[in-house]
Amino acid sequence: MFSGNSLRNQTWIHEVRAHLGDLADSTYLQEYEHWSTGEEWINLSHELEVLKVAKLAEPYAVFAKSIGSVLTVQAIEGGIIKPKFLLFCGLPLGYIVQDYPQFGEELAKINLPTTVIHNEHDVVGGAAETLAYLGSAVTDRPNFKFITTPGDTHDYENYDLLHTELAHLEGRA
Repeated sequence: MFSGNSLRNQTWIHEVRAHLGDLADSTYLQEYEHWSTGEEWINLSHELEVLKVAKLAEPYAVFAKSIGSVLTVQAIEGGIIKPKFLLFCGLPLGYIVQDYPQFGEELAKINLPTTVIHNEHDVVGGAAETLAYLGSAVTDRPNFKFITTPGDTHDYENYDLLHTELAHLEGRA
């Protein structure tokens, strides 16, 4: 599990794990270094190095929010992780466009079953803009699903929806 950047996401990702835990035998949750150092922004290079030595029980899937989705795609692109599917929420469109514009292209290459849950008016990038950015190379894949949820925040606390979509990807729904 890879959370968003801000410190409040540290508590949130633990809440998500509590709500989704019945769907997994074990869970790896990455605690970002900048949460303990007080730095404002994640150091993706450092977090990729941490992930390289993590012991992940296979097979596994990835649940990620915001910058965690960027970390996930970079880790897959670098051959660090090999999940069986992806569940993302709140893609950080502004960051992606500015700092990792190849995100959509890399996500298309990955071609794993992927579900993205995104608030319609997410302050980090609305659902329509995010879909437009991803483009048809991603959104036309039969194993890709984009769910627009009501909301104008970057918060994703509909744990029932997260549980349902994870169960669906796991083949348990």
